[in-house]
Amino acid sequence: MCGNNMFMVHASVGLLDQIKYIHAKLSENGIKMVYRSDSAGYDSDIIEYCSNNNITYYIRAKEFNSLKKEAYELEFKNLTEGKQISEFVYFLKGLPIRMITTREKAETDLPIEIYESYRFIATNSNKNIVNVYETYNDRGVCEYNIKELKQNFELDR
Repeated sequence: MCGNNMFMVHASVGLLDQIKYIHAKLSENGIKMVYRSDSAGYDSDIIEYCSNNNITYYIRAKEFNSLKKEAYELEFKNLTEGKQISEFVYFLKGLPIRMITTREKAETDLPIEIYESYRFIATNSNKNIVNVYETYNDRGVCEYNIKELKQNFELDR
């Protein structure tokens, strides 16, 4: 913030440079990089870099209408009660990307099934769709445990 002017910078600014730096350091030590990101990492340059450098990625894609349009045509299978999963190939600036998508049933009294809350994970992993979903969501479990530790031991102070 500078005076009355607020400067906004997108979260992905500088992210590709960070990935390149970390990848170089890990590669120097013979460590294979796996990249997991929220939607800030959903960028064609990042996906292309990962694809070209043998980096397995799991990136939450933003819920664009073009992705939802693709998802409407899919056959889904049950993942959990009220949640279904499927996959398709999506082209982002000409780059083919494997998309894992989930959808959740809306709570309604209507006699038909209505779905809302489509979520998308871009990946180049060869894991089956359920394993991709679980791998992506493992970070959330970790964050929950960190939050619990902070609260229980007052580490957030």
